[in-house]
Amino acid sequence: MKKAFIFCNNPISYQNNNFTLDIDLSGIIIAADGGANYLCKNGIIPDVLIGDFDSILPECLSLLKEKSDVRKFPVDKDKSDTELAIEFCSQNGYKDVTLVNAVDGRLDHSLANIFLIEKFINQGLKFHFLNVNSEIYVVTEKAYIPTEIGENISLISLTDFTIVKETSALKFPLKNEKIYRSSSRGISNITTEEEFSITVSDGILLVIIER
Repeated sequence: MKKAFIFCNNPISYQNNNFTLDIDLSGIIIAADGGANYLCKNGIIPDVLIGDFDSILPECLSLLKEKSDVRKFPVDKDKSDTELAIEFCSQNGYKDVTLVNAVDGRLDHSLANIFLIEKFINQGLKFHFLNVNSEIYVVTEKAYIPTEIGENISLISLTDFTIVKETSALKFPLKNEKIYRSSSRGISNITTEEEFSITVSDGILLVIIER
């Protein structure tokens, strides 16, 4: 499955001294407008730059105009830069998408970035969120998730409800249970091993790990 990494614009998160990118960037790297600033600062050239360019630094834009596939959109548009970046992935066969710092910072953008993935999941894409203080795994079937013993995790349904068939290595196990979006039932579980599993049979489940 072709991988993509979308760097979203979130200056507060990128300025946080605790933010380090300890992942293998084997895949296409896409900067959603100001998300390019972090990449330029760290000497990483994105393959694609997408957005209306109202938040990218001028010196970064000048550099990437020569080195990246630049796709400029009007400032007055109906979609966010992040949504445009995900659309690019969908249209070009990148089905495994990691969104970097998409849900830290502005609340409106954070909520929009979470909710908009549902339509792309229905198109066959898979998502993972990597943030300063958390990770979000998006689960639609069975998933094995690496962690540390004693970490706090929460299970929240993105759809109206999600059926959790079974979990392993959690302090409070779930079996054949509906997690409703309108309920706090899945909040604040605790891992008991260095890997836990969740099996979902219906719906879309957000597995949030606080760091």
